Amino acid sequence: MRDLWKALALLATDEALRKEVMDSAKFDEKPELGKQLENQPDVTALRNIDKVYRTRGLYLGVYALAEINRWVLEHREPFKRALDDFRVAIASSLKIGQTLQNPGFLEAIGALVSDPLLRDQFGKNEQSLQQNGFQISSMEEEALRKDFTPGGKADAIADRIFELGWSGQSCESRMFAYQGMFHMNI
Repeated sequence: MRDLWKALALLATDEALRKEVMDSAKFDEKPELGKQLENQPDVTALRNIDKVYRTRGLYLGVYALAEINRWVLEHREPFKRALDDFRVAIASSLKIGQTLQNPGFLEAIGALVSDPLLRDQFGKNEQSLQQNGFQISSMEEEALRKDFTPGGKADAIADRIFELGWSGQSCESRMFAYQGMFHMNI
C-alpha cells in the first residue's frame, strides 16, 4: 500500500504528473467477456502510467497502476476537482514537507486519505504518524495535523477522494510493530 499512498499524494500535488496520468489512462473494452469483466485496465495504459511515475522516482506494482487507472477513469472530472481542492487544502503542509524528497511524507498524505480511521485519530491527536512508522519530521507531522483537523477542509476533501476511489468501507492497511512481533491491519 505504501506505493499506492505515495502515488495518490503525487497525483494530488503534482499537476503535470496528474495530466500525464489522466491522458494515459484507458480501459481495455471487451464486451464479449460480459459485465463482470468490464473496465479492465489496458496494459499499454498501465505501462505509460508506470513511465510517468518512474520519472518522479516512484516504482509501482501492477495493482497500484490498475487502481490509479480506474480512479482517473471512473470519476474523471469529480476526481480531478477533488485532487485540485485537496492540494489547496494541504498547501500549508506542502510548504513544510519536502514531498518529492521525502517519500515518507507522501506516504503519510496518501495514508491519511485512504484510511479514514487513521485520519480521524490523527486529527484528534490520538495517533502519531511517526509512531505508526511513517518517516516524517515532527514539523511535517504537526503541519499535517493542522491541515487534517476533523471536520476541516482537508478532512472533508479526503473523504470525497476516498468515496470516489475506493469501493470498500475503509483501507486500513497499516503494519503495527510490537516487541518481537507485528500486526497487519488489513
